[in-house]
Amino acid sequence: MKRTVAKELGNITVTDYKFERRFGSSVVVKLPFMRKEGDFCIYNYTYSDTHIYFQEDGKCFKVNKETGKAVYTNKGSMPMDIYLTISPTYTFTVDKEFLNAVKEELTGKNKNKAYQNDGSIILIGA
Repeated sequence: MKRTVAKELGNITVTDYKFERRFGSSVVVKLPFMRKEGDFCIYNYTYSDTHIYFQEDGKCFKVNKETGKAVYTNKGSMPMDIYLTISPTYTFTVDKEFLNAVKEELTGKNKNKAYQNDGSIILIGA
């Protein structure tokens, strides 16, 4: 596999997203360079992990949980780190609001939150 160079996008604001819970957590998100939204599984992380991984069919990205720096590829999905290293498509930095929302989703801090179809949040059982 030939190594490719990713296009650097700089800081991006992720505004169009909503969380869903099935067997685990997933996020439906449309990043600025995506033609349409994607339903990404979010892979839990432990305290010592440096990245949070997101995977959809044929696409994946990882975000540094402290800095928000991300690497995205649309070349494949398994194993993720190989595709993200050898053939990244984009590099960018996500905003802190999105990063914190993902962290809260993974740590269960929004267990009393429910997401409506329009993406707004309602509190349940609080």
